[in-house]
Amino acid sequence: MKDSNLNTYNDLQQEWNDAQERLRLSVQSREHLTGKLKKTRREYRAIFDSVPAMIWYRDRDGRILKVNQCAADSVGMSVRDLLGKNYYELFPDGAERARQQDLEVMETGQPLRGQLRPFTGLNGLERWAIVDRIPLRNGDGRITGVMVFAMDITDKKRAENELIGAKVQIEQTNRRLKATVEQARLLAEKATRANRAKSELLASSSHDLRTPMNSIIGFAEILLDTPLDDEQKGYAQTIHQAANGLLSLINDILDYSRIEAGKLKVQIVSCGIADILDQVRGMMETSAKQKGLDFEVTIDSRLPKAFFTDPVRVKQCLINLVGNAVKFTESGRITIYAGPEEHAGQPCIRFDVEDTGIGIPADKQDIIFKSFSQADGSTAQKYGGTGLGLAISRRLAGLLGGEIRLTSETGKGSVFSLVLPLFTEKTPAEGPVCLETVRSRRSSDANDGVTGRILLAENAFPSQLTLTLMLRRFGVDVELAASLEQAKKALETQRFDLIFMDAAMGLDAIKTVMKKLPAGAAQTPVLLVANPDECSFEDCRAAGFVDCLYRPLTRDQFYDALTLHLSERSAGHTVEDNAVKNEFVSADSILEQLPTLAEGIRDVLIQSDTELLTRFAELFSEIGQTTGQAKLSDKAMEILTCTHSLPESSQQITILVDQLCQLCNELHAAASPSNHCNGRNK
Repeated sequence: MKDSNLNTYNDLQQEWNDAQERLRLSVQSREHLTGKLKKTRREYRAIFDSVPAMIWYRDRDGRILKVNQCAADSVGMSVRDLLGKNYYELFPDGAERARQQDLEVMETGQPLRGQLRPFTGLNGLERWAIVDRIPLRNGDGRITGVMVFAMDITDKKRAENELIGAKVQIEQTNRRLKATVEQARLLAEKATRANRAKSELLASSSHDLRTPMNSIIGFAEILLDTPLDDEQKGYAQTIHQAANGLLSLINDILDYSRIEAGKLKVQIVSCGIADILDQVRGMMETSAKQKGLDFEVTIDSRLPKAFFTDPVRVKQCLINLVGNAVKFTESGRITIYAGPEEHAGQPCIRFDVEDTGIGIPADKQDIIFKSFSQADGSTAQKYGGTGLGLAISRRLAGLLGGEIRLTSETGKGSVFSLVLPLFTEKTPAEGPVCLETVRSRRSSDANDGVTGRILLAENAFPSQLTLTLMLRRFGVDVELAASLEQAKKALETQRFDLIFMDAAMGLDAIKTVMKKLPAGAAQTPVLLVANPDECSFEDCRAAGFVDCLYRPLTRDQFYDALTLHLSERSAGHTVEDNAVKNEFVSADSILEQLPTLAEGIRDVLIQSDTELLTRFAELFSEIGQTTGQAKLSDKAMEILTCTHSLPESSQQITILVDQLCQLCNELHAAASPSNHCNGRNK
């Protein structure tokens, strides 16, 4: 073969090889692109089918061009079975509305979004979807159909409906509740009116009940002081005992009513422990001995001579407890013990009333403190009683900041313990007056130290006669005035050393008369005679009266009043001597008032008046800052903090107030080293 032909052949062979290589590379590239396209289609399909919404592609005639798995599942068919089918024929329910909305999108080229559409699910139940319609365009931008996206919101719609139903139900319940509250309010108002009417009835009956009882007891005492044979004396004693029993019942009912109405107040003063127990002994020992019971009173030597409380209410509690012990004890003894106790870090005094009586079962020990309740019916039939004594005593103990405890065993007796805060002055000038001294002086010479001219203004008969006789037996000269007008005339024409005024004449009228009297008569001490529910001790002092005596009046009350106020009168003391001055002119004068202010905050503490307690604490804080006494200011701030952050912590507040009062006494003593009196106005 020639060389030229050989070269031509080689060139052709090379071109063939190159063409084959290019063809191989082209095929390889196409296969690669085809694989990528298939992968992309699979990924697109996976995404398309995993979208949690129904997607439909439809042409202008409604033929289904494309559909995802969520849409196929919603109608219970496969994707393959749906493709190519006419949507309007396949789902005739609602087809006309779907056709109209598809046409609107295809004609306007604007999507329709957020349409709420119901449809029927596979189980035949109605379901709800939010539907968006978007124009479907080809490569040239021409609209060839619609794309429909539908989100199933059936669960959300159901929750919304349930929420609406719950709201409606709540509104109905609220309306019923409002009606119930209104009915309760009306019932409460009715109960309040009924309770007010009851309290008003008892208050109005108080004077009518106590006035004749005062006469019965007074005349019985007068009768017992006259020469009588044994038979007559027995009759008089029976009358006296029966009258006291009836009076005790009246007082229980009236006191319980005032406690229920929140109108019973306590009056905190300094009182001797031996004094209180001596009076309880004097009133209860005779009834115990009449039943053959031993009666003992023991006072622990560790106790102070005096403490601050309401002695009247303490005696009332103890008399109730002792009376209860005597009633339910057939043999053995009654013992009263007073001793110290510490509770929650606070010093307390505990009065134990122990008996050897029938005892109280454990399951009945709470019942007996309820109103009109006793351990069982047979007890009430055998021993009698109203069941008010213990209920009143527990309430009174609470008002005094203490409590009553009970320890008892059936057949072996009971111990009732009255526990009270032990508030004491740290620098007393002298101990309390002992009743034994008063009684011995009274028995030896009733006229000793009691002289003077008395005006008795009393408008009720026979109280006029009873009280006049009782006063005259002390040797004083008594002028009786049966009306306020008679009292006014007597005061204008005569001079008196002491005046007793009946509160029933009206406090305002009495004050008006006293203001218009001559200067000499206006300086005469005036004592108010009232029922316990007519006038409180604070109101009496605020009205200008030096003291208040509560019915029924006894010789002891008159004797104490006469010896106190007539002796003060003869010594030249006047009412103004005991008045608390309100002008603070120096630091020393401010500190002089601390014991009086301490007395005030103790009273507020006992009355559980948080608002007033806060004001007192603020005043003490200001005094501490003014006088440079940082300790006083700090202690007052502790009380303020406690009342604001722990208003229910009465125990802690009580301790802080006691510490504040002790600090007041120390500062007062330091400011006035020569004056060691307790600084309290009695």
